[in-house]
Amino acid sequence: MADKIKPFEEIFPYLSYRWRYDDGEYSPYAPFTEAQFLSVTSTNDLERYEDGFNVFMTNDLDLITITAIPKGREDVVAVDILYTESISTTIYVLKTIEIPVDERDNGFIYNIKIPRRALGSALVNDQLNRHFDNVPLKAKLKK
Repeated sequence: MADKIKPFEEIFPYLSYRWRYDDGEYSPYAPFTEAQFLSVTSTNDLERYEDGFNVFMTNDLDLITITAIPKGREDVVAVDILYTESISTTIYVLKTIEIPVDERDNGFIYNIKIPRRALGSALVNDQLNRHFDNVPLKAKLKK
């Protein structure tokens, strides 16, 4: 019987989030997680190498569970789950979670499960280094 192929076997996935506000603007990205990785254990050291590659370093992860994501303030209407991989610099919106009006508080969204590599829409690269929103260079003085 053939081994089941793991969804994250040859990659190291990273996760983050951003908020969408009621005016349509987005927050900067939250910091990305550490690589989501579960190593494969082998009983024989000779099984670690094939054609010069360390096959011992494959990801045995079946499922990623995000335990808690903050909902933000009451002006946050949705949370985007962001996803990237060690083999790419592209960041994807994996899932968008809409927050109902009656649940907009400073709580958390719990237990979000990611069972496979499901790449959503890609984000533009200039958003990666955006640490804050643009601010005016000059202020208008009132007299």
